[in-house]
Amino acid sequence: MKRFIIFMLAALMGCSMSWAGESSPRKGVAYLTVKVAPEGKSPSSQALVGATITVRIASTGELLPVDQWSSNPYTLEHSGDCAEFTCQTGVEYEIEVSASGYETQKRTWTSADYEYQFFYMKEGFDPVEEGHAQLTGTVAMEGGGQWPKDLCIALLDASNELLGVASDLSGGTYAFSNIELGSVVKFHLTTDKQAPISSHPDYVFVGSGTNPMSFTLPAQAGDDAVVTQNLTVRYTGSAPATVVGCVLDGTTGKSVDKVDVTISNGSITRSVKTQSNALSNYVGCNGSYMYQFDTIPAGTYTLEYSKTGYKPGTQNYAFSVTGPDQMVVVPAITLEKIPMTTCNYYGTLKYTDANSQEVLVSGATVTAYSDAAGTTVLGTATTDESGYWIKSLTLETGSVVYFGATGENIVVEQKTAQTVPSTSTRNQEVTIVCTPTTSPIPKVSLTVNGNPASSGTESAAAKGTKSL
Repeated sequence: MKRFIIFMLAALMGCSMSWAGESSPRKGVAYLTVKVAPEGKSPSSQALVGATITVRIASTGELLPVDQWSSNPYTLEHSGDCAEFTCQTGVEYEIEVSASGYETQKRTWTSADYEYQFFYMKEGFDPVEEGHAQLTGTVAMEGGGQWPKDLCIALLDASNELLGVASDLSGGTYAFSNIELGSVVKFHLTTDKQAPISSHPDYVFVGSGTNPMSFTLPAQAGDDAVVTQNLTVRYTGSAPATVVGCVLDGTTGKSVDKVDVTISNGSITRSVKTQSNALSNYVGCNGSYMYQFDTIPAGTYTLEYSKTGYKPGTQNYAFSVTGPDQMVVVPAITLEKIPMTTCNYYGTLKYTDANSQEVLVSGATVTAYSDAAGTTVLGTATTDESGYWIKSLTLETGSVVYFGATGENIVVEQKTAQTVPSTSTRNQEVTIVCTPTTSPIPKVSLTVNGNPASSGTESAAAKGTKSL
């Protein structure tokens, strides 16, 4: 497939290159394309990932030489992959295809011009030779993390000769065919798919604490000729992970946009908002919105979720890192919507003076608070000339709102509490008790010669000494 990429680049630049599907422009050159699939599957779209294709010169057993764009053996890496080789015409080659959990297939092919070779693999093991066994078992990351995509298990003998490579371990098992009973083998954790094999420095086998790890096969096997050795692997590197997840609406089940998400563990605190992300399908969100934290070390974290109109949510999540570039998917959390009510709150601000007269207060500010202490303001209104005010508020149903007022020469000693009703657009009258801050001039009674004085012009008979 690498050759295909180079060919396309060359075509765009106006270069001329030979390519499978065309008659070879070079005399004596042939092209071989090998496609592999499980039995009953399409090799073009359902290739057997992890299958290894090896091409040898039949007369000598030597590997077919390849250029810098190819490899031999070649391991299929994705469902549309295939192996491509440049050969000499008229030469007989042996093609071998092997895959963990499938019977190995071999065939000979004499190159002519250009040809496809299709292999349909049967599940099972190769026939076991006398004194040999199938070596198989499970593979798992310590702590239950996901197996790193490119991490393989290579099996070498005591002389460091490569016996095989199990490259597709996503299914949680490995298998090697015809391993000599009583022999000493070495398991290598590696990213190499062919010799030479180098052990990965950031992984060890649990139990031995080493990489590679030696294993001695028993001298005899059971009737099924199978030796089982389960393997657990520990990641010893320090690479951080990408932590992702989604927030779902409790009513619709859809992912929610612009949710504030905070991750913390005492030493790390980071915050992001959910937003549209191409990874949402991989994460399993019902919609395109998700959150993503990059470079988060392994550990136990508290995640907090909040958005206006929703009840907040919290969850604790612990994860281990099993390799570089790991993505940790936090289970989705569901937030329930808060029931809201819109109310028109209104009233007339007034007080009764010392003379039992009603005084209407104009130009005062009426304020709605979410708490009795008055720390959070929900809204304000101003009284008109008749002391009337009105304010529309949308609040959580069942919550309590507190009303107070400030203005010239008045004081409100205690806020008025109102419970938000369950029906929208309700009109709620609010009575705010206020008192004047200054006392009015008291009424004065006058007497003249023991008789009450009139409020009008003093008469001549009333003239004389006045007493208060």
